[in-house]
Amino acid sequence: MTDTALASRVDLRAALVRAADWTAAAHDATRRNGVSGGLDLRDGWLPPYPETSGYTIPTLLRAAERLDRPDLAERAVQIADWLLEIQLPDGSFPGDMGVHGEPVVFDVGQILLGLVAAWRATGRDVLLVASRRAARWLADELEPDGSWVRHAFLGLPNSYSTRVCWAMAEVCAEVGEPEVRTAVRSALRWVLRHAHPDGWVDHMAFRPGQDPYTHTIAYTLRGLLRCAALLDDDLGRECAEVAVTAASRLAEVSSPLWPLLPGQLAPGFEPAADYACLTGDAQMATVWLDAARHAPHLAERAEATVARLLEVQVDQPLDPRAVGALPGSWPLGGGYEPLRCPNWATKFLADALLNLDDHRSR
Repeated sequence: MTDTALASRVDLRAALVRAADWTAAAHDATRRNGVSGGLDLRDGWLPPYPETSGYTIPTLLRAAERLDRPDLAERAVQIADWLLEIQLPDGSFPGDMGVHGEPVVFDVGQILLGLVAAWRATGRDVLLVASRRAARWLADELEPDGSWVRHAFLGLPNSYSTRVCWAMAEVCAEVGEPEVRTAVRSALRWVLRHAHPDGWVDHMAFRPGQDPYTHTIAYTLRGLLRCAALLDDDLGRECAEVAVTAASRLAEVSSPLWPLLPGQLAPGFEPAADYACLTGDAQMATVWLDAARHAPHLAERAEATVARLLEVQVDQPLDPRAVGALPGSWPLGGGYEPLRCPNWATKFLADALLNLDDHRSR
């Protein structure tokens, strides 16, 4: 191994330690009742966020193994136990921050990813039972056309719920659940009907008339790629084709922010913002690494993006509580989570670091 390669590995590890320690602080900020939604640089720690607490579980479990940090695995299990406490009688979970919101389909899907990961790590049947209940609730909420409207954000169908399909497919991979599998395939076909030849997918934004953030674009593509791997059939191959086409187009987007992407993009992958959504950039690093199995050149784009993200990962801020976090936007006052370090930005940075290290090892 060259000195440069060795130094790069050390840098990845150091950045992962910082991200893990910050996530631990966000967990402690709620007295370990879930993970704080993040740090607002004006108002301090936010309330616990069930959705992102859920999908932080697999990240903590991977980081625990990579860093030889059993304390991180203990935190992952504590988060899972907290989620079990707040699961609703119908199998869903409270939506948004706090524990009193109405259930949201997307949020339940992300919690489901965490419950499945915790079950695989511990073998505790109570986690599998909770996972099956959540997956069945999601299947029951699906409309006949394959979209989610009831309990969807703003009551609108969206394409980024491919990540919900991914979570449901993980349950099917473990315990079958034919009705859940049927729902997954129906929901994916709904998304694919809204895909364009250039890889753009309609309905990727949070709100009507809004140009989607790279955050939700990456959500959509990551869900498609993971479903492709789990399905491994013609439908899966169609999911992969759309995602790889879109990832390749995104890698070609020119911007003064390069290697970061414009924080929002319009149809045809046209830049629609003058700031970077760092959350989306961290997610796209993983998407590019995943898509590199089909288009190897995309790994270089991921490398460049991670290198830039490490330059803006908080190191010595005015607020020491932010050390190790990834801000929502760059500059800090940009249009996505301005002046905040959302917990999911740091979670996706940790994922990118872990996945890049895996890629280099391969």
